[in-house]
Amino acid sequence: MSIAHEGDIHKMPYHHWGISGYPMPEDTPYITQEDSTYFAPSSDLLEAIEKSINGEYHAIRRYSRMLELAPSPALQAILKEVRRDEKKHFHRFTSIYSAWTGGRQVSLHKNRVPTSFEEGVKDSIVEEQNDVKFYRGIAEMTRLPYIQRSYLDASHDERRHANWFIYMDHLLNVRIEGSEGNSGTEG
Repeated sequence: MSIAHEGDIHKMPYHHWGISGYPMPEDTPYITQEDSTYFAPSSDLLEAIEKSINGEYHAIRRYSRMLELAPSPALQAILKEVRRDEKKHFHRFTSIYSAWTGGRQVSLHKNRVPTSFEEGVKDSIVEEQNDVKFYRGIAEMTRLPYIQRSYLDASHDERRHANWFIYMDHLLNVRIEGSEGNSGTEG
């Protein structure tokens, strides 16, 4: 199984995005033919899944950029863990979508990536918190346990990610306030 280079990720079919330790879409026991007929998804559910796939794709790109901008190895380690989770979600969501649409793939959109680490942290707090609610909503739109579990698990991960980014924001604020406090003269 080969690992895609981050810069090539948008050019490759999903089944080539191998990540060690995570099931590939064709290996995931997700939806049987009977399930896909009996539990046919609504257009609202398919649109929500498409949006979640693009959200995960954007998150992977954003965290790859933030890894380049991170001011410390400790923050890089956190970002690598978060990005790994986002790749896992991306694989699960694309496998669900592909199973329900007969192999169709979502058109991926390239959103802007942050120009500074601080900007990335602020954006990530908002995005991760929004995803918590959004993914819980998707889980409520279906009766298939695998899909419900996939989106509820992702929702829990996103909540944990939001907490990590809030922590990073706090560290950045302490660093900025600490450096400003040391630059003055004592009275």
